[in-house]
Amino acid sequence: APTRFGFSFVEKGTEGHRQPYIVALDLEPEANGTRVYITQSGFDALPADIRDRVFLGYQYGWAESPELDRLAFVASRAVS
Repeated sequence: APTRFGFSFVEKGTEGHRQPYIVALDLEPEANGTRVYITQSGFDALPADIRDRVFLGYQYGWAESPELDRLAFVASRAVS
């Protein structure tokens, strides 16, 4: 039922730099499941040297992350 939800977190090693990150997930039904659009913000609040390092750490995106499996599990439990 929810089509949008989000969360925030602080990246290890970036504490105290006027952030957390904000992650928004938009869910869109499609034929065989749900398409997930993920938007992450908060990088701009970091000093340039830290921002570049952290941003590059996300270059492969959430598709390579085990976090999506965890989010899918939580979402399936929430609607059951």
